[in-house]
Amino acid sequence: MMAVGAALAAAGAAAGQDWSEWRGPARNGVIRSAAPLLEALAAEGLELLWELALPPSGKPPYYASPVGAAGKAYLHLSPPYVAPPAPPAPPAPAPAVKPLGLKHPPAAGDELDVDALLDPPKPKEAKPAPAVKKPAPGGLDDVLLCVDLRTGKELWRFRQPGGASKLGAPNTPCVRGGKVYFIGNAGTLYCLDAETGKEAWRAGAGGGRHGTFSSSAFVVDDKVIVADRQIAAFGVGDGGKAWEAAVAVSHGSPAVWRHGGRSYLITGGVEIACVRAADGKVVWRVEGNKSSASPVVSGDMLVMMFTYGNPFIYRLSLTGAEKVAEFAIKPAGLGHQSCTPAVDGTRVYAWDSRKSFCYDLAKQAMVWEGEAPGDGKPSPIVADGKVIGNSRRRVLVLDAASGKTLLSAPAAVGSCTSCALVDGRLLVNSGSHLRCYRLAKP
Repeated sequence: MMAVGAALAAAGAAAGQDWSEWRGPARNGVIRSAAPLLEALAAEGLELLWELALPPSGKPPYYASPVGAAGKAYLHLSPPYVAPPAPPAPPAPAPAVKPLGLKHPPAAGDELDVDALLDPPKPKEAKPAPAVKKPAPGGLDDVLLCVDLRTGKELWRFRQPGGASKLGAPNTPCVRGGKVYFIGNAGTLYCLDAETGKEAWRAGAGGGRHGTFSSSAFVVDDKVIVADRQIAAFGVGDGGKAWEAAVAVSHGSPAVWRHGGRSYLITGGVEIACVRAADGKVVWRVEGNKSSASPVVSGDMLVMMFTYGNPFIYRLSLTGAEKVAEFAIKPAGLGHQSCTPAVDGTRVYAWDSRKSFCYDLAKQAMVWEGEAPGDGKPSPIVADGKVIGNSRRRVLVLDAASGKTLLSAPAAVGSCTSCALVDGRLLVNSGSHLRCYRLAKP
C-alpha cells in the first residue's frame, strides 16, 4: 500500500498555465496554476470578461469543449447533421360519391321537382404540397475558431467542407508544438498552424463508430493518435499513417501510460486495452464495461468510470489490468456517470448527476461526498486546491480538501461540454457563445 501511495504521489500533474487539450496539460483534469482562484461569489456573480457569438448550429448545439494555449482560445465548431424533412404524403383521393335518391319518389305523370333532388357534394380541391425546405448550405463544414484569450477578438477561422455526421464530431482540439489538431465530420484529421490557422496537412482517419468522432486527437512522442473504430497513429510532421490497431473505443479518449521508458495507450469501455505507442502492438486486452468516460492514468493506476454501476481502480502491468478496488457511490447505476474523473496524485475527484466525491487511491477509502453541479456528463477541473465543474445551468467550485461548496454561479454551458481553465480564466462553450469568465481572485 505504501509503495502504491508513493508512486501515485510522484505522478502529479505537469506544470503549466495552458489547458491545451482534452483534460488539460497532463490529460488528468489537473492544472498547476499560479493564479489564486475565487473562494466566494461576489454579489454580481461571476465576472464575464468577454463573449463571442457562434454561428447558428441548429439543435442539438455544438458539443466540443474549448482549450486555451499561448494566449489564444480554440473551439471546434462541428454541427450535427440534420436530415431534411420528409416530403408530405400525397392527399388521399376523394371518396366515391353515391347518388342520393328521393325520400318520396314522384308518381307516374307528376312533374319532377328538381328542388327535391339533393345535389351530390363536390369533392374538395387538393391543396398543393408545401415546398420542401432544403438544409442550409455549408451546415456540415469543419470549422476551427481561434480567439484572443485576453480580448475575445476572433483571430482566424478555418473552414473546410465536412460531411454528414449524426452528432457532429465533438472532439476537443489539441495544441502542441505550435500546431493544432482536430478531427472533422467525415473523419479528416487536420493539422493547422496554431498562430495563423494555415493548414499544414490533413489525413483520412476513417469513419466514426457512432457516426461521429468523439474521441479527441492527442500527441504522444512524435505521433498524433486518433481513436474510434480503431486506434491509428500519424506522423506529426507530414500526417503519414504510422500504424493502426484493431482496438475500438466509445466516446472517451485513450490515456497515456508511461512504463519502463516506453509510452502505452490505454483505452476504456467494454474492452480495456493496452497498445504500444511506438508501433501499435496490442499488448493485452481485458474485459471492461460500457462507458462514455475517458480512462485516467496516475502512475501505474487506472481509474475508470462506467456508465452503470460503480467506478473501478486497476493496477497496470505489461501482462494486464488487475482490479484493485471498487469504490461504491450511492445511488449507483444511474446511467449518468459519464464524466471523466480528475486524478491529482492519490486523490480522485468525480461526480454523477446527484453528488460529487473524492476517493483516495492509496487508502482505498472515500474522503468526502459533496454537492454536484447537477449533471454527470461534464468533467471536473482541479486547480489551486479547488474542484471546478459545470452543468448546463451553473458553475460550481468546491474545496478539494473537504468538499465544501465555495461558490455556485449561474452560467449557460452547452450540453456535454466541459470548461477549460487558463490563467484563472474559465472558458465555456454555451452552445451559442464562447464565453470567458474571471475565476481568479481580483
